[in-house]
Amino acid sequence: HIKVIRLQAIEEFAEELEYFVLNEDIEVVEPKCKDYESYINGANQFRHQIKNGINNLVKEMMEVSE
Repeated sequence: HIKVIRLQAIEEFAEELEYFVLNEDIEVVEPKCKDYESYINGANQFRHQIKNGINNLVKEMMEVSE
């Protein structure tokens, strides 16, 4: 039962972290990119990398706790 609780805690932590990191409103006063579309594409790519990083960390933590 402790393993199940630990795995649930890891999953919940990852979900909360992902929500906090990816859903925070970032106010852009003056984009440094001259091309706003490039700026948005870069931001979306960065968010995707964060999400993948969190998911990979969860997988690794679950393997260790099994």
